[in-house]
Amino acid sequence: MRIPLVFALVLWLILLAGVYGTALVFPPAWALPLTQLLMLGGAFIGARFLLPGREGTPVLRRLSWTGQPPAEVALAGVAAFLLLPGMQMIFDRMFRLFPGYAEYVASQQAVLGSDSLGLGYGFLLVTIVVLPALCEEFLFRGYLSSALRASGFGVSATVMLGGLLFGLFHLDPWRLIPVSILGMIMVWLVETGGSLLAGMAFHFVNNGIVFLGSVLAASSPNAGLDNADISLGQVFFSGTLFALGVLALVSYARRAGVRRSKAPSRASVAGQPGSGW
Repeated sequence: MRIPLVFALVLWLILLAGVYGTALVFPPAWALPLTQLLMLGGAFIGARFLLPGREGTPVLRRLSWTGQPPAEVALAGVAAFLLLPGMQMIFDRMFRLFPGYAEYVASQQAVLGSDSLGLGYGFLLVTIVVLPALCEEFLFRGYLSSALRASGFGVSATVMLGGLLFGLFHLDPWRLIPVSILGMIMVWLVETGGSLLAGMAFHFVNNGIVFLGSVLAASSPNAGLDNADISLGQVFFSGTLFALGVLALVSYARRAGVRRSKAPSRASVAGQPGSGW
């Protein structure tokens, strides 16, 4: 195990403690944006000083805003839009079997949907939807995933470990499994496409749907937790959307594979020692 991974995990733990401490010390109006900016700063510090490679290497190309066609980025966002309903239905039906889940959902809807903190919907939209799609992607899919690859991990191991660390980072037992799965998908999108843009699009759409759903459900805190059986029509609709989401991911992988196969110069750079890949 090479040094970049050790530094990556130490930085991850420091940021985790910093995020937790910020959330406790500062009021929500300050804590929400500050925790995201803390992650963004950690990502740039890690990429600049703790990863091997210099300008022009794949690590820095991954951290750039360019290098991925809009069609691929759009496919990533479409995949998030299609996959989420089916995943939400599965985990909602699983977790409602455990005591305390209804109260948890009600508390989340109170924060995200009813603006019980008095922060304003515009502020919540920026800090819950926009900033995580930028700052968390730079940290987890930019710096941390790059450090895993630089330490000799393959794509599969990077996807699994990177997604799990992303789930643990949220410090929420109810969301550990679903957020880890979403994290794995976003790691895979970035590893496959070679850019953070697809991960950002997926993250943005996912958080946007969750936020919008919370706003719509804020007037009914226990919506969807009534023990009634899911209708066959709901299952078919969600299953169809999920299948279309998988097809979107397959199309994304094919497009990215063709594009990257036509860039031999990048492939040759990726094979050089110290490039981080």
